[in-house]
Amino acid sequence: MDRSVAIIRRQIQHLVRLVDDFWTCRGSPAARWSCGRERLDLVEIVRNAVETIRPLAEAKPLSLRLDLSLRR
Repeated sequence: MDRSVAIIRRQIQHLVRLVDDFWTCRGSPAARWSCGRERLDLVEIVRNAVETIRPLAEAKPLSLRLDLSLRR
C-alpha cells in the first residue's frame, strides 16, 4: 500500500509539473499553443493505458482484465 501511495504521489507531481510547463509556455509570446475541444476515444485511451502496465502486472504475477462493455 505504501508503495502504491508513493507511486500515485510521484505521478501527481509529474502532472503538476506538466501543467505548470504548459501554462509557462502558454504565457510566452513565442508560444504557438492552441487550446480547444476535441473528441477523444476513451476506450482506446484506456486500452493503451492497460497495455502499457500489463507487463508490470504480469511480472508480479498479477492477472489484469479489461472489460470495456458499456452498461446503461
